[in-house]
Amino acid sequence: MNTQAKQYWEHVSQKIQEYNTNGKPTIALFCDSFYPSFDGVINVSTNYAERLQDTYNVVMIAPRTKQHYIEKSYLTLLSKSLYWKMINYQYAFPQFDKTFKKYLKQLRIDLVHIHSPFPMGRYGIKYAKKHHIPVVATFHTQFKKDFLRYVKFDCLTKPLVKYIVHAFNQCDEVWTMNYANVEILQSYGYKGITRIMPNGTDLVYQPQHDQLVDTINQTHQLEDKKNVLMFCGRIVENKNIFLIADALALLKEKNFDFHMLYVGNGLDLEKLKKYVTQIGIADHVTFTGKIMDRNMLGAYYLRSDLFVFPSTYDTDGLVKYEAAAFHTPSLLMEGSPSAVGTVDNQTAFHSTPDANAIADKIIEVFSNPQVLEKVSEQAYQHLYKHWDSIVHDVSQAYEQLIGLKDNTDKQ
Repeated sequence: MNTQAKQYWEHVSQKIQEYNTNGKPTIALFCDSFYPSFDGVINVSTNYAERLQDTYNVVMIAPRTKQHYIEKSYLTLLSKSLYWKMINYQYAFPQFDKTFKKYLKQLRIDLVHIHSPFPMGRYGIKYAKKHHIPVVATFHTQFKKDFLRYVKFDCLTKPLVKYIVHAFNQCDEVWTMNYANVEILQSYGYKGITRIMPNGTDLVYQPQHDQLVDTINQTHQLEDKKNVLMFCGRIVENKNIFLIADALALLKEKNFDFHMLYVGNGLDLEKLKKYVTQIGIADHVTFTGKIMDRNMLGAYYLRSDLFVFPSTYDTDGLVKYEAAAFHTPSLLMEGSPSAVGTVDNQTAFHSTPDANAIADKIIEVFSNPQVLEKVSEQAYQHLYKHWDSIVHDVSQAYEQLIGLKDNTDKQ
């Protein structure tokens, strides 16, 4: 459906009328990214939206892109935006979109949840304050590291961090996935209430995944490959994707038999492909591109023996839950937010972010098949969390916040 078309706005109008009259509370998720893009933030917010609908009306408020909109079971209200190619970012400007504001004004909202402290999220805060409703935020990203990557200088990074903290400090609560992120958030200058709200995955092992593994083997000539390693995510430098390549080169030097799957797409994909060729490991590496079919993605995890995730940038790493769903253990960086809640050689494997250390750990893992099997099982038992159970807790938190606000307003 074209979001510029009359039928889209007629659909929006009908949904708003339904929401305003069906007696359910309405939750608005304000996001600065949405389909057809896909990243961790979109993964979280859309799983919230899809699973909250039994209890709440859900509206996803996000930037509009030039691509056609895929209709969802929940309401999507999309604002004008511009694509900023340099940083692969869709910059929304809802305050200047008369049509967007017209329909938002018609909608009765009971709670705002922002998933970004940028234009759309800040507009959500402004809306919540104006209408005296609770507003919560989720801290998804180590923004300071992002800022340093683009502006290079700490003196320029400080005002940008101050900008995002100003948004978070206006919220009733800020949610994040673990206590390591609470410390990061507080180091930025956040002074308010925090709530730990874990992430999960929608992936579930099903018998059809075994059949899809055969397809993967045939597509990438993996039938006889052993010690298959996998990375999944955006192919960007700050996830330490080149560190993986350096470790792989050391494995080759040590005559260790392996094959690496890089699953995903990103700004640094072509640069990584050239680097892999340059260091002489291209025959040990497969680039699959972005896998949007969730069943097929699950089959890639199932085909892999070890999930390698050396990122110290991510605040959690949704992918480790996806891997655990298929009894595939993760190699994580010791002390990183993604490693929080895991124990080395029990529910995951840990290494320091160093190519030699990663290579040595991979060799150690495959030299001890009994430990590998034990960690595979315990990753599934202790890390794997389905979104259904997570969103149940989200719903209870929303109910509490709406109730607190209602009680305050009556006093």
